[in-house]
Amino acid sequence: MSKVRFEHVVLPCVVDVVAWHAAHGWVWDVAEVDSGRRIGVFFCTLLCGDGAVCHFTTVPGIKIPWQTTLAAFRKAIRMVAPAVNVLFATIPVSSVGLLRCVRKLGFSPVSRYTVDDSEILLLQYFPRA
Repeated sequence: MSKVRFEHVVLPCVVDVVAWHAAHGWVWDVAEVDSGRRIGVFFCTLLCGDGAVCHFTTVPGIKIPWQTTLAAFRKAIRMVAPAVNVLFATIPVSSVGLLRCVRKLGFSPVSRYTVDDSEILLLQYFPRA
């Protein structure tokens, strides 16, 4: 399986959608361990001390193997879940493979909404006993 490392950053490798979160949550670049290639950004929006909504944004134009995506999500859950009471993720309904992946890791849909004509699922993490 591909390994990834998370690097706490002030200026992430993907800036457009992430900039606001640097001031309102946590932001890490995600890099492949073997190559050092920065593949995306993992960031969390804090929910008034009660929890967080986690998000991943990939570097445009690169192909990320599913094994690397799975490794990144597993690592993100291990990092964030112990620090919050509730953990959510937001994922476009069109990202079928990603939704399948996070469901296997313990996320379940709790709501759906629309942003800029894209349907988004809000999923909550339920740790397995």
